[in-house]
Amino acid sequence: MPLPATALRADTAGFSNLLITTFVDATGLIISLLVARLVLIE
Repeated sequence: MPLPATALRADTAGFSNLLITTFVDATGLIISLLVARLVLIE
């Protein structure tokens, strides 16, 4: 991620922070939906 950030002259720390936050949120959503699916099916 540092290469696109430097190409846009953006702060690399802020750029990677956005990526990490998005990944953690998406992972949490998927896990929550899988648990809800297991609970509702059984």
